[in-house]
Amino acid sequence: MINHSAALFAGLLMALACGTVTAYIPANASPGELKIVFNNTIPNLPGKSLIGVLVTYPAGVPGVTPPHRHAASAFISVYVVSGSIRSQLGDEPAPKVYQAGESWNENPGAHHIVSENVEENGGASVLLATFVVNTEEDQLQMLLIPDPPASAAPPTETSSAARSASFFGIF
Repeated sequence: MINHSAALFAGLLMALACGTVTAYIPANASPGELKIVFNNTIPNLPGKSLIGVLVTYPAGVPGVTPPHRHAASAFISVYVVSGSIRSQLGDEPAPKVYQAGESWNENPGAHHIVSENVEENGGASVLLATFVVNTEEDQLQMLLIPDPPASAAPPTETSSAARSASFFGIF
């Protein structure tokens, strides 16, 4: 079984080394723990699945997910279960803070440039991201695709898959 927290942290460090992340990220930051909590095909929408990903940023340390995109087919509804999350999509002028009980949507192709725990030294923050996605895109490395290094060529299907595998530590 893959330790997604360790793999994401390794990906975060790799992204920092490659200059992918330009925002300040504290040395003790955690990328959080990602866990698929449900994965169901949608019977009246052939070829589509409903997938829930629980993201838990631990208490006591800053939680930051590097800039990323999701599967091209993904429509996502995000609900903050506990704590506070700062989020910004590429077409938004500034980050927004969402408290427990609030939600937002991400359209297919959205660029998620800020996703972090506001509770830097306090409690854990938890969010549930619910994806409507093509059924064949049901693995974490397909659902969350980190940005390429700034000097990289535009992604191809192959390089995108390789980048995801590298980010999740599954070479």
